[in-house]
Amino acid sequence: MPPIHYKKYKIKISAERTLGPLDWDRVQALVMKGRIEGTEPTSAEPYVNWLPFASYPELGELLLRKVQTDQANNPAAAAAAASTAAAESAPTMTMRLPAERTMTMAVESTSDLPAITPARENEDDFYAVPTLLDIPVPKKEYNPDFEPTQFISLPVPVSEEPQLPEESEGGTKILRPESMDLVIQQYLPPDPAVKPAEVVSDTPKKNIFGQVVDQQQYIDVATGKKRLISRNTAALLALVLMMLSYFGLRDEEDRDPNNISVAYHTFPYVEVNIPPKLGNTTDAALSSDLMEKGQRLAASETPSAYIQAIKNDLYPSVGRNQKNIDAKALLVSYYIRLSEIVPRDQRLFDTVDKLLFPGPGVPQWTPEYAVALSEYYQMLNRFDQAQEVIDGFLKRRPTAELLYQKAKIAYERRDLDVALNAISKAIPPEKVAKANPRHHLLYAMLLEKRGQKDAAASALKRLFRETPLHGPSLLFHAEFLLRNGKPKEARPILKVLMARPYLMDRMQQSDAMLVTARVFEALNDYKRAYRFAMAAEKFHYSPEAVQDVLFRIKSKLPAYKQAYTLIIAARQKEKAKQADQAINNYVKALEVNRRDSTVFMLLANMFEERGEIYDAIDRYTKALTQTADKPIEAALALGRIYAARYDLEKAASMIKIATEKREKGDQIEFLRGVLQLKQRRMDLAEPYFERALGKGSRLVDLYLQVGDTEVTKKNEKLAEFYYATALRYEPYHPKAMLGVALTRFHLDSPSRALTFLKDKLATQPNSAAIMTNLAIIYLRSGDQDSGKSFLQNAIRSDARYAEAFRLLGDLTKDEGNRQTDYGARRNSYRYALASYEMYSKLAPNDPEGYKATGDLYFDIRDLGAAAKNYYKVLELTPNYPAPMPRWWKREISSWRRRNSIPPRAPSRRPRALTRKIAMLSLAWAWFITCKEAMITPYRSSPG
Repeated sequence: MPPIHYKKYKIKISAERTLGPLDWDRVQALVMKGRIEGTEPTSAEPYVNWLPFASYPELGELLLRKVQTDQANNPAAAAAAASTAAAESAPTMTMRLPAERTMTMAVESTSDLPAITPARENEDDFYAVPTLLDIPVPKKEYNPDFEPTQFISLPVPVSEEPQLPEESEGGTKILRPESMDLVIQQYLPPDPAVKPAEVVSDTPKKNIFGQVVDQQQYIDVATGKKRLISRNTAALLALVLMMLSYFGLRDEEDRDPNNISVAYHTFPYVEVNIPPKLGNTTDAALSSDLMEKGQRLAASETPSAYIQAIKNDLYPSVGRNQKNIDAKALLVSYYIRLSEIVPRDQRLFDTVDKLLFPGPGVPQWTPEYAVALSEYYQMLNRFDQAQEVIDGFLKRRPTAELLYQKAKIAYERRDLDVALNAISKAIPPEKVAKANPRHHLLYAMLLEKRGQKDAAASALKRLFRETPLHGPSLLFHAEFLLRNGKPKEARPILKVLMARPYLMDRMQQSDAMLVTARVFEALNDYKRAYRFAMAAEKFHYSPEAVQDVLFRIKSKLPAYKQAYTLIIAARQKEKAKQADQAINNYVKALEVNRRDSTVFMLLANMFEERGEIYDAIDRYTKALTQTADKPIEAALALGRIYAARYDLEKAASMIKIATEKREKGDQIEFLRGVLQLKQRRMDLAEPYFERALGKGSRLVDLYLQVGDTEVTKKNEKLAEFYYATALRYEPYHPKAMLGVALTRFHLDSPSRALTFLKDKLATQPNSAAIMTNLAIIYLRSGDQDSGKSFLQNAIRSDARYAEAFRLLGDLTKDEGNRQTDYGARRNSYRYALASYEMYSKLAPNDPEGYKATGDLYFDIRDLGAAAKNYYKVLELTPNYPAPMPRWWKREISSWRRRNSIPPRAPSRRPRALTRKIAMLSLAWAWFITCKEAMITPYRSSPG
């Protein structure tokens, strides 16, 4: 055997199967068995290139030997094939035996093709591939423009007739001599002179959907000619063209800055918890690397970056090393910055509190820990303590983030000069380094507050160049341009922002929608403005601000113009305390359009504030039943009123109606909790409150109620967190401010509470609510003079602030109780009664004012006036649990003892009958007491 036969080969017999390495004997056996056709990709050692099997000379000889062996074994079939091939007028020069493959044959252009062209091993250019059949080729004239040898490759598909070569195992077509004539006949070029006969098939044709094709659809009835396509196909093509044109126009509209669409984004779940320990050993190096990676990831200062940093880096960093203070501090900072995305509940507060405390000693503090501690105090509205932390650490090691925190605290306390001085030091020059987008945004805000609009515009341009996709910066830039009369320039910025809602938290998304509505309003594009105002109204934390914009936009739309012009005029009268004129305008708007629920809702709010509770219930009911939209707000308001009146069955029915609308789930859960509280079921109410908090609620009443609940459980720290969260959505809510001050009063000292309220007073110098709260803190700390002074200033500042009069009534009543002199006591009671009556006049919807007035009248034995106020309590709250406890417990019990009447067993009568019997019993007891009072000396008279 020649030395070349010691090679080994790899042969691809199919796309999925490769044989080899094969030695010479194995290859020879495959060829003789008919497994090899000659076109298979083959590679010889060292398996670098893949060539057709017949391209190797030694392998081509094997194919030739196979053909000769087959002819010798079956001479009859070989002779028939040769005679058939000779009779053909247009024999083919190249065959493609297997499907989608090509065999290349050397064709001599100057002479007839011999039966077998021996391989020329000594030529370097190519090897002539031996043919398998002796196929005569017609002579061609010699053309000197072409080379003597041409390579022709024709794709020859394999026929599917059963007489043609069949597949063997492995999917290879086996070419046999007896089937060569059929192959040649199949692949001859057609004769144009001979028209092919039409083949009539009994099998109906079907389309791609499996339906039978009607051939009549392809014939024109008028002319009788055949159609190229059917009518259905033409209609389908027309539909496709219409869709393509539609999407093309839509792309053009998307590029138009006018076309901004409303977009929402829901962030993924964020695990808020103490990271558990990972592994059995502490890996400080890996923990530090993960922390630095998280810092780099969060440098873009977007919510998505914070979430990824917490999930992928900081959480496992703390797990790898529980003593990594910096990783814990960064985790706290990012949780606080994501507090508008994660639920603001006890889990968030406990996680932040446990990660920070107990912390290291002051000498071991790091900048990250100082920043986290400062943000924790700011979350609780403890700006004085946050400033102490920052100022103390800045003396040791000033950093850009610490300077930013100092400026932020000073901005909250309205010390703009200190804030601007600090933040200017935190921003490096533009050619030196890139500024943090949060720092740069605060710098631009402070410049605008100081009236330096050009400098603020320059700072915003640099901010946009350095960080083009920072959501809060884009929002402030758009507002800045809108305030300066440039709505056209603000519109492209808002388009970029609204196309990427994941750059903002939920509060910023609602603000962005409101700003977009104002921009379109300024551009007189009221339809788009209306769309964004309606979107903002759904989840904005300040409905009052959205309503002003929405009503103004509706008053400029032709469909709503007449009614909402009257509504805007009525709201202006309402804000000016001209209630009667406001009601007249509302009634006129109602006459224009009674199908709009807005007027009913506004009227109901006015009546509720004036204490006309039955009129308010009537308007809410009409809004819910007689209008087109049937707002869920009407059902929620009715549920709240009925719960306050202890009409629990009606409250439950309103909650059921609101639940069917599948909106405002947090408010529905809150009402369910209130319903349980009215039945003195605190343990059943708490799960509803927790569920409402878990929905990310921004309802101020919810946080106030949960804070009050925690106060009753003596959990002052958590109560302070809830009150501070309520202040986030309504910064000057009187009850929230008082709650923060009282919890701080009990947790720390009165001075901390007073500092908080004085900081608030510095931002609102004429606020009667803040002055009243200061008076309460001073009175509780024992400083009567300061308390009275602030209370008098509150009444002078706003003579219509009801809580000030209630506090004054309590104060003068306590003074009267301490007096031993009858005249002084009577004088104090007189002032207290005047204060309580003023409170009831200013807050006519609160039964507690009438109850306090009735109690005081009862103390001075003015029983008629006491009964009148008690009846007012029952009118506001028919099912009030104890409208007159002392009257009921002392007078009724003593009257029963004197008349030898045993205590009444608990009644099982229906509620309406029980109420009537209670009213009759009250009237009879009052008559007996008045009769005794006329014949009994006045108990409080001297002597």
